[in-house]
Amino acid sequence: MKRKYLLLLTVCCSCLLAAFICSGCNNRDSSQKHTAVKNHTFAKETVKPYSDFKYTDYFNRSNLSLTDRSMDSIDIDTFKSTFNEFHTALDSDGNEERILSLYDQLCEQLNMLLTDATLAQYAYYLDTESQEKAERYHSKESAYTDSFEKTSSLFQRALSSQYSDVFRSYIGEDKASRIENSLIYSDEAIALKQQKNELLQHYEALITQGAKEQELKQLYIDLVNTNNAFAQSFGYANYPDFVYAVEYGRDYTMTDLKKIENEVKDNFIPVFHEYVSSVTEDDSIYVVYDENHDRGEEKSTGFANVFKKSVLHWRNP
Repeated sequence: MKRKYLLLLTVCCSCLLAAFICSGCNNRDSSQKHTAVKNHTFAKETVKPYSDFKYTDYFNRSNLSLTDRSMDSIDIDTFKSTFNEFHTALDSDGNEERILSLYDQLCEQLNMLLTDATLAQYAYYLDTESQEKAERYHSKESAYTDSFEKTSSLFQRALSSQYSDVFRSYIGEDKASRIENSLIYSDEAIALKQQKNELLQHYEALITQGAKEQELKQLYIDLVNTNNAFAQSFGYANYPDFVYAVEYGRDYTMTDLKKIENEVKDNFIPVFHEYVSSVTEDDSIYVVYDENHDRGEEKSTGFANVFKKSVLHWRNP
């Protein structure tokens, strides 16, 4: 039980550290982000109100709890069959209607793969010590990401084929532009992504099991090296530069991080270690929570508030 509280404490402190890191990078003009990568004007699409959306009969799960929903709404072989049929149809004349129909099928099948992966992730997060649930989650996630990447490349091919005009008109300029500017994965990139996902799965499993820092050291180094190799397969110098360029939420570079590295090392880490030591030297903090039967979010908020006050006290005694 105590280990779970320590894990919760670590998560809270990690969130505070992330906020601290991001706050140190706010001197950049966020409006200029990614202009060199994605500088496009997208046409607006008419989107139906959510209340008008209806599930198809075989996808109706609205009355089931998350834990009761099937994680096998589609077999991967069904997706592969549709994918191959679309691929073949691009090479022949007179397949306009067939291609548009297959596009709709692929989009729906991708959504089903994503739903299965999300449900598997939810089940795993409810029981992070279950190796079976961890393997199922990573298997479902891998199936979705691999299928999504291959489909993006297929749709890019459609936009440069003899069916370009009809396909672009059907999916809309917004989606067409996003597809054209999405990453194209080489065989090397796909293999490296699979490798880094496996390393990450192993790393998360060891953390859940309470592994020591020394046990994680080499695995962490391997993960960093694999991430960098993955980024280099797309022409970037390192992984931080890659995610900065392609992920909207990443708004700092290695240069930005170097500016605050000493601040974190000299001020945050000692405070964090001292705080953990002070609140775990006896069982009082755990006893109070257990007696009150506080919910997880209340414990999280409590840890965060106490930590903030402690930081202010130690930095401004």
